[in-house]
Amino acid sequence: MWLLRTILFVLLLAFFVTLAVQNNGTPGVNVQLFGWTFTGLPLWVVIFASALAGFVVGMAVAAIREIRLRFDTGKLRRERDELQKEIVRLRAAPLEDAISARPTEDLMR
Repeated sequence: MWLLRTILFVLLLAFFVTLAVQNNGTPGVNVQLFGWTFTGLPLWVVIFASALAGFVVGMAVAAIREIRLRFDTGKLRRERDELQKEIVRLRAAPLEDAISARPTEDLMR
């Protein structure tokens, strides 16, 4: 898996370097963001910043999902432990108590 990640990282890095070199001579791009104006930014900077922002948002969503899954997993483990304790308790209960607690009609069938 680490090899696949390394290859993907190298390919993305090569893509961004190629993009930066090929668009180095193009006129700058104007970007307006939250009242700020950035003029003359190279195109590769805008694309890289957009990709980085998408990565950060994606990682935030993944982190929230991971936290929720860990919480649910802990809840299910606690429930499983309680059920296992109940099974042990029921297995240790004497059989006579369980039979005497049943109504006599059920024993006649």
